[in-house]
Amino acid sequence: MTPVERRRFDAAGNATRSHGDYPAAMIQLGAATHVPVIDLTTSSLRLWDQLGVAGTTGYFLWLNPGDSPNYPDGIQDNTHFKAHGAIEVARLVARALAAGHILPRHSLVHLSDPIPDTALTWPADIPA
Repeated sequence: MTPVERRRFDAAGNATRSHGDYPAAMIQLGAATHVPVIDLTTSSLRLWDQLGVAGTTGYFLWLNPGDSPNYPDGIQDNTHFKAHGAIEVARLVARALAAGHILPRHSLVHLSDPIPDTALTWPADIPA
């Protein structure tokens, strides 16, 4: 699986790649060794473009001061996800697994069902 893309946009508001040649090298290696590769870089970049600059803040760890005891001063992290973002990226992976016939399509009948952000739990303290 290629890496999920970070939250980066150019001046025109287009999502931009941040991993250089690494995703393409992974895809080439998969093809050469006959190993399926999920291109999460491209699918996440497409999603970030659809959501736009403002919309992606609901997916990434962007918190205002006081939103979380772990980040009392707030945080603007363009790499790590909030629960909602993690859930939606997991949906991208599941769809890719089905499209590549790695998962049977009938196993995804509930893929679009709402999942509350509270379904994911996070540690009370930041891991060391």
